[in-house]
Amino acid sequence: MDVVRQHGGMRNERGMAPSLEAAILLPALATVVGLIIVLAHVALAEQEVRSIVFAAARAASVERSPGEGRRAAHQLIQGAKTCQSAAAGIDVSDLGKQPGVPGDVRITLTCTVRLASVGFSAFPGTVTITSDVTSPVDRFRSR
Repeated sequence: MDVVRQHGGMRNERGMAPSLEAAILLPALATVVGLIIVLAHVALAEQEVRSIVFAAARAASVERSPGEGRRAAHQLIQGAKTCQSAAAGIDVSDLGKQPGVPGDVRITLTCTVRLASVGFSAFPGTVTITSDVTSPVDRFRSR
């Protein structure tokens, strides 16, 4: 339906509706996209922390003494680039057992990741990621 303007021109009855829809929908869409990016960043950080803890537990479990195992795990945990701060629990006491006795190495890493590191200063704050891995010690390896 067309209506006649005062000056004699024609226009659509919808008027400014498309630009009003855009003004409402675009900020909402930008917020959803930003949230997806932040969640992807957190998921990648969780994956990195889990990978580092697994590698640290495996590296410690193949060492011959508790001291060497602790050093190997600590060295890998220091490579956590995503973490703003990290706290690690390293249990390598089973490396001191006699050969033939089963044992495990257990590594727990709690990492704090800044959300602003994504590039959006609109997402202040941090998220804490914890990963715990147990790796078996080879029973027949000389210690």
